[in-house]
Amino acid sequence: MHHSLHWKRFVSRVASLLGVLLLICQSLPAWSATSEAERLARQGHLLEARNAFARSLSAAQERRDQSEVGIQALRLGQVVQSMGDLLPARQLYYEAAQNLGAPGQEYPFGRALVGLADIARLRGEIPLAEGLYQRVFREVDDPFLQEMAARQLARLYISQGAFSKAVALLEPRVGDAQQVLSRPDQMRSLSVLEMAYDWMGQKDDVERIRQRQQRFWQGWLRFRKESGSPQAGERGQMERGMALWKSGDPSSGRRVLNQVLRDLQRGEDWHALSMALQALGDIALDQGDHRAAGRYYRKAEPVLEQIGSLWRKLHWHQRQARVAEEKSDWEAAVTQYIIQEKLIREAGIRSFEPLILLQHARVLVALGQEEKAVAKIRQALHGCAEQKNVFCQVAALYQLAQRERASGDVEMARFHWQEGERLANRLGLSTTARLRLQEGRDLPGYR
Repeated sequence: MHHSLHWKRFVSRVASLLGVLLLICQSLPAWSATSEAERLARQGHLLEARNAFARSLSAAQERRDQSEVGIQALRLGQVVQSMGDLLPARQLYYEAAQNLGAPGQEYPFGRALVGLADIARLRGEIPLAEGLYQRVFREVDDPFLQEMAARQLARLYISQGAFSKAVALLEPRVGDAQQVLSRPDQMRSLSVLEMAYDWMGQKDDVERIRQRQQRFWQGWLRFRKESGSPQAGERGQMERGMALWKSGDPSSGRRVLNQVLRDLQRGEDWHALSMALQALGDIALDQGDHRAAGRYYRKAEPVLEQIGSLWRKLHWHQRQARVAEEKSDWEAAVTQYIIQEKLIREAGIRSFEPLILLQHARVLVALGQEEKAVAKIRQALHGCAEQKNVFCQVAALYQLAQRERASGDVEMARFHWQEGERLANRLGLSTTARLRLQEGRDLPGYR
């Protein structure tokens, strides 16, 4: 009887152990598939990553694993959004939010909310976007996500000319150079903060933020060297080259990036390769070497086509337009703006369209195509009014008044100029901001 009891306990324990092992074995293929999908996404193989995450989501749905369904929907949504498919991404973020929210799931739940807010912002659904970002502040007790939501909401405020609101939101959330070493994502917040101060015409604050950015990158380089963190590998060297550039040493950054370029071109990390090429183009452009900038940007084009990220493509066409304008190659610049308009229209990104139209109009003026330029400005003005974006309306009204004045229609020019001034006063825009809007250059876009 005694031996029988021990035997039953032994069998029960073995059965429990086998059950645990079975669960582990069953989860291994799913974990392996997810790990591979994450590698593909990290290296810029978005189409393959999309397919891999879709398979993982389908498997989780079949197992009725609610938590895993939420995680896989979130990951798939991020890839789909990167590819520019906003409505499918929105559905995936909704699915993620509905299946997450239990204890321990605060970060992925909050990340799904930020994704929903970003899509609303991009589609011009401003009240919905602002409400979702505010929901992150209320419901998600995660400093990283709260800062991400603040940064994106600040971008929204900047696009509406509410620069003081952007500053008030971000300034308390960014630390000094030492604090951000553990959270380099704060560098993005510093960049948005710099943009707000720049539009406000507060040069001392702009310089203060730039010095903080440089101190961060200098500290990052020291930290990597003193801690023995690996600098080997193509991606590590690419990051080092970019850090040198951003720390105020563009020549060294350019040298390191050129050194690692050949290895990246032989590898499979398309994301790192495209970043290195675009960084080299940006450095050359900043140094006034337009020919080299154009050469690097052209080399990045086939890589970006392979990656399939809408945002990377838009940034690339924006850079190409800038190179063309710097060289006064207005026809080439028009081509770049036509492509940008097509891409954002197909993706349903309503919030950017008026800004691209206004920049396109400025180039058409340089070509002497006044009627086409005015048509673009009027189209932009309609889009601004539709989205209730007063800041955007000010820019369009100033440019419309300038074209009317040039054509001799003094009365309409005066009317539209005064209307622009009235709205600018309502927003409390600085002289610096008004002059930039009148010039139509460097409007806040998809940075």
